[in-house]
Amino acid sequence: MILYRSIEKDDIGQIVRLLLVMHAESPAYAEYDPDPNFVMTICNHIIENDQFSTVACDGSNIIGIMLGHIANLPFVTKRCSNEIVLYVRPDYRDGKIGVKMIRQFEAWTIAQGVDLIATGVSADISADKVDRLYVALGFVASGSNFHKHLN
Repeated sequence: MILYRSIEKDDIGQIVRLLLVMHAESPAYAEYDPDPNFVMTICNHIIENDQFSTVACDGSNIIGIMLGHIANLPFVTKRCSNEIVLYVRPDYRDGKIGVKMIRQFEAWTIAQGVDLIATGVSADISADKVDRLYVALGFVASGSNFHKHLN
């Protein structure tokens, strides 16, 4: 049975290893050197500032993660919950784990008094499939992601 809970400091080593798997799988990120220290910094910031976190655990193994935070939208008075990362190990991708974590993020966002979520597929892992999932969950596409190599 998969259990869900917030991240704890003792999870950071496992989270770093999981996100290194994501990094290697990502067509957008794999060509860059990963930075485990940055992952540790983000996790500590999330924990210390009561931002959103959930991990999906199979026993003691973390097999999925979602992190998010609240920020102000530029040029307006509205706040928005932004997804930082959503990742589920390939051998656990049956649609249910990601959906449960997204629903938890929605519930957390509402509890914070925020009524807008921004998310995306910057890692370019199964982007079409993830896009369809978000649409099925009531999200509306808005804008696009682009990148350009300069060196």
